[in-house]
Amino acid sequence: MTSWWARRREVRRARSAAALAAGERHRQLVHAADWTITDARRAAASDEPAVVSVAAVQHRAAADDGLQVEPEEAAAVLRARLRLRAGWFDVMDDAGEGAR
Repeated sequence: MTSWWARRREVRRARSAAALAAGERHRQLVHAADWTITDARRAAASDEPAVVSVAAVQHRAAADDGLQVEPEEAAAVLRARLRLRAGWFDVMDDAGEGAR
C-alpha cells in the first residue's frame, strides 16, 4: 500500500512535468514564429512589407520540432511576436495585421 505522502509526491511530480512540457512547447512555437518572420523579411523586396502566413508558422513548427499547432494558436503567437517587435513595421501577418 502506498502512503499518502508518496501519492502526493507522485501527483506533484506529474503536475510539474506537465507544466514544464507546456512551457517547452510554447517556447518552440515562439521560436518557429520568430524564424518564420525572419525568413519572410529576408525574402521580401526592400520596398515592400514582408507578409508572414499562419500556415508558414504551423509548417515551421512541424518541421523544426514536430509540433501540431492549431491555426488559432499559431496566429496568436505570431501576432504577439509582431507586437513585441516594435521595429518590425515592415512585417504583416496574412490577416493584414502589422506590428502595433
